[in-house]
Amino acid sequence: MNRTRAVFVLRIAASLAVISLSAGCDIGAGPTLTGGPPPIRTDTLEYELQPSGVGLTLDIPYVYTNRTGRTVYIENCQGGFAMWLDRKVGDGWRTAWSPTLLLCLSQPIVIEDGATFADTLHVWGALPGQNVGPAFDTDDLDGVYRIVWGSAFFFSRDDVYGSQLPLDARISNEFILHR
Repeated sequence: MNRTRAVFVLRIAASLAVISLSAGCDIGAGPTLTGGPPPIRTDTLEYELQPSGVGLTLDIPYVYTNRTGRTVYIENCQGGFAMWLDRKVGDGWRTAWSPTLLLCLSQPIVIEDGATFADTLHVWGALPGQNVGPAFDTDDLDGVYRIVWGSAFFFSRDDVYGSQLPLDARISNEFILHR
């Protein structure tokens, strides 16, 4: 296997591991990287899920501002990237929903230091017990949430596989979600 193909395969495996390990895990809030507002800002502080077939849906417009001091690379497959919802549980966070993603590696989305990236997180999830996915982790969806970006990396000449941004450099503000 040539080096480019090997890096590609390892990158896909690493991404899947990050998504798999985050599912259902308690994740502490931790200190903020910049001491300022979270780098991902949603367009409002409250959202309502809407019925959609056997699931629920909502769109969350957001803007990411790169305040890391370095260029950020977003790993993606044809524009789709790992971004999920965490729900606040006590003093920590738990993954409540994550998308189903294609397995490929497209050119990264490049966000220079100080630049912004605006997009919309399209959420569709089945309720638990349905035979479809992705699914929410519970029927009781009312609560405080945040967006987490799982596929944001730094690269350097010495770090050919990249380093994932610290959690506080890839989360959103908190917002309320209800049915």
